[in-house]
Amino acid sequence: MVLLPTAKSINGGTRIRSTFAMPVQHDTIAPHNSHHVAASAEIKESDAEYLAKHNIRALMADMVQEIVVAKPVSPVQFMIDYLAVGSSLCQQDKYGLSMMRRARLMKIFKAWDKNQDKTVDLKELRAFTRKHGGNAVTQDELKDIFMDMDESGDSRVDEDEFLKFFSLSVKRMDDDEFEQMIQDMLQ
Repeated sequence: MVLLPTAKSINGGTRIRSTFAMPVQHDTIAPHNSHHVAASAEIKESDAEYLAKHNIRALMADMVQEIVVAKPVSPVQFMIDYLAVGSSLCQQDKYGLSMMRRARLMKIFKAWDKNQDKTVDLKELRAFTRKHGGNAVTQDELKDIFMDMDESGDSRVDEDEFLKFFSLSVKRMDDDEFEQMIQDMLQ
């Protein structure tokens, strides 16, 4: 028998309320017969072959070395991007955006910046949202978002302010969610 805790949520926290007993079949946890031992050995051998074939040790060593040298703002995102897109596109800017994400966000910025002065004003943002079906937010909400982006208070959002604002928004997004956001914004 194994005692497992049950939990009760209280004001957003969790505390253990009680335990209950659950029977365990030990042969499913630890192999006791030759069939399980043979299967386990085959899996270990297969894993070792895969790791050797794909040179995983070298890949991991290179990735750790790059983390030590680059000191990325977001090490976990760096590792994900390193494995997904390679070392050149996983380098991060001062906000923790990979070069890949930064480039994708800059497509949005350039779409907003109609007069190509490397800044976006509220009029340009409103025009973009009208053109791209911006019914998700009201004009007042859009103004509030713009003011959040405009840290300098000069009624213009430059590339740096834009990237800083979006870096906070996309930090916890996986690559699929991020790409979906970019696609939604460019439709």
